Amino acid sequence: MSRDTEPEQVSRPFFGRVRDLAYALERARTQGLTVLIGRPQVGKSRLLRQVYTDLRAQHGFLTGYAECSGETADLFLRALSDLYTSWIQDASYRQQLKLLYKQHKGNLVGGVGSMVATIVDKALALSQVTPPLVADIVKNGMLSLLDFQREFKSGGMTLPKLSYEQSRDLVVTLATLAQKPICLVLDAWDQSPALDREAALITNYLDHLSDWPAGCHVFLGVREGLENDPPARHAREFSSRNAAVALYPLGAMHLEDPAEKARLLRYLRDSVPAAQLAEDELLLELLDGYPGVLQRWLQRQPTTKDELIALAGDAQSYQYREFDNLCPGLLPDSQRRTLAIRVALFPEITSDESWATYRSVILEDRPEELILDLQRDGIFDGSDHFFPSYGHTQRHEAARAWFSAKRKINNPRPYARREAEQLIARLMEKSPAFSPEARPFVQALASLREPAKELKLEGSLCALCLAAGLVSGGPLDSTDRETLRQYAEATAKTYPAGAWLVEAGLLNLASAEGTPGVNRVFRSLLAINSTGDPESVLGKLYASQIRGPLDEKSFTADTGEEDRIMERLWKHLEHHPEDNDARVWLAKVLHGAFMDALSRGDRTRTRELKGKACDFVTGIGNTSEVFYILQMITETDMGR
Repeated sequence: MSRDTEPEQVSRPFFGRVRDLAYALERARTQGLTVLIGRPQVGKSRLLRQVYTDLRAQHGFLTGYAECSGETADLFLRALSDLYTSWIQDASYRQQLKLLYKQHKGNLVGGVGSMVATIVDKALALSQVTPPLVADIVKNGMLSLLDFQREFKSGGMTLPKLSYEQSRDLVVTLATLAQKPICLVLDAWDQSPALDREAALITNYLDHLSDWPAGCHVFLGVREGLENDPPARHAREFSSRNAAVALYPLGAMHLEDPAEKARLLRYLRDSVPAAQLAEDELLLELLDGYPGVLQRWLQRQPTTKDELIALAGDAQSYQYREFDNLCPGLLPDSQRRTLAIRVALFPEITSDESWATYRSVILEDRPEELILDLQRDGIFDGSDHFFPSYGHTQRHEAARAWFSAKRKINNPRPYARREAEQLIARLMEKSPAFSPEARPFVQALASLREPAKELKLEGSLCALCLAAGLVSGGPLDSTDRETLRQYAEATAKTYPAGAWLVEAGLLNLASAEGTPGVNRVFRSLLAINSTGDPESVLGKLYASQIRGPLDEKSFTADTGEEDRIMERLWKHLEHHPEDNDARVWLAKVLHGAFMDALSRGDRTRTRELKGKACDFVTGIGNTSEVFYILQMITETDMGR
């Protein structure tokens, strides 16, 4: 959470949560996990932000906060970055930091220890400590732990993530240096595009609590859903495996206290024009303890009792009828229309840091004043920030649905399709290679999977988003897998900058499916990489352990493809003679081609392949398995 925006974030109305806040603060004093579960706009984020602020300001905690908006699968990494940033830049800890760092610097060893020493040295060397400078130092330090080069050389198919051990060591190191309890808040955890991966880290944390500082607590904010939804399933699994886990359902505001009720009513009459026209009983009945109604009234500022009642009903049923009135007027205005649609299609922007990363993709060369225009029009929420936002996940989803819908009059869908295409192209420009710089853009591209499918974009664009999803660590269903396979070669040819992404996506598919998927993936990889270094595809294929028993029965190809595959494998073996798997693969492809030619009575082809087998025997060393396969070729009688 950005320190410069935090006061505004916690200044929003906060009523009827004294009991819930007290419970959360008490939970934070114990080691473990608390999962806060509630319906949309019931106040989960507001409560978690208050917990975050109170623990730091009043209870001596070091706190880290991250909110998932669906574009990244690195919530723990961002929370830890915020944790270190707040610690380093807090003036009250600065003198203590110098003293404790001096005492413990000699113990900061290993990858994490060296990184922490580096960021502290850089921070202490600053002549003026400002939030952006400190955040940048910490961010670069954290990214240095993600070894992209190692991942690439080993055939890595997903963007590197912070490991469980690195996460633990970062918390242990800070607890040792700062000598303070630590709390991490992972808000909107259920929105992660790689939820299983995030859940695995939490599971490891729970299974090895004794390895973590005694004063470490983690909060998860989870939107209430169906009983069998993955977030709910994970939450139940967390609870069943460790007594240090608490599932806390956040319900209606507690307004039994007359003073609290009076404070709420007073605030309503001061802040909502129509509230002055309604009796106390009606206001409380319309609210029904649901903060979503209060937020809707504050955003829409109703002036009549009928508006007040209608907005309360819309809030309770998650409807946003204002878009029917506000958005049609945008369509003739290309500048405002483009920004409104792009923000709706893009993952939620929830912080200044996120906006700084994606600003050039969304705005391009358009003036930033457009954001203010859309805030004044009531399309964007402008209550406490400057970056473009629809205000809440539910409203953001409603805006996306409005622009994606096909309408008889004022149809926004063609505009939405065009903007989605432009966004994908811009993100690909920012992701030319497997690198730390490409990381946020690949993850944003992955989050456009659903909009791309909803808008029925052409297959190659969908394939880019699907491949990005696999590279980001997310799952794909069988239909999406087939789409990626079908359009892989065309996508790589149409969008050469995305060829590496498609390769990585295909490798992921083969890894997940095992031997049945290897043949198709291998063919596609060869086609995609037909003008490049043959070793680059094969090296990743083998290093990723997608070798499989490719035999003459499971592999069939035409003559040209057989020769191309054998040539690629041969060249690979010239570079990597120790790779016996590749040697066996080449022998099997050669044998399959030979037997196919023999069955067709193609004497010219069988002689050619027999000669290749003899060259193989003498040209590249082999094992007994390879020798046996080649012997079946060289000793075959072709005199019939």
